[in-house]
Amino acid sequence: MPTFNSPSARLEFEIGQERASALGRQGRRLETALAVLRAYESAHPQEAAARQSDWGRARLVADAGEALWYLMVQRDACGLHGNAALIADYGVPTEVVNCAGPSPYKDASRAAARSAR
Repeated sequence: MPTFNSPSARLEFEIGQERASALGRQGRRLETALAVLRAYESAHPQEAAARQSDWGRARLVADAGEALWYLMVQRDACGLHGNAALIADYGVPTEVVNCAGPSPYKDASRAAARSAR
């Protein structure tokens, strides 16, 4: 552990550590979401037209899009701007990039759980 001249320097160091840790967690979350999507696609090969009506796949794409979005936001918070290299390095499909953002399925499952009570 490095030595610090002031309490604020120590705090800044710990904040930096937490940012880096969060960035790693979000990266692993995206890797997992993409792996699940790829495994699903391998187990359920389909024509492009059939993919549009596959709700299970659509949810996985939306989950991967949400994970991508979280990683983009965390990278921005760390001062890492621009996502082209991120998308290329992780091999993110265009379809996932196009739906980067909150998953619409998360809200739907929460609403269903609330109405079931």
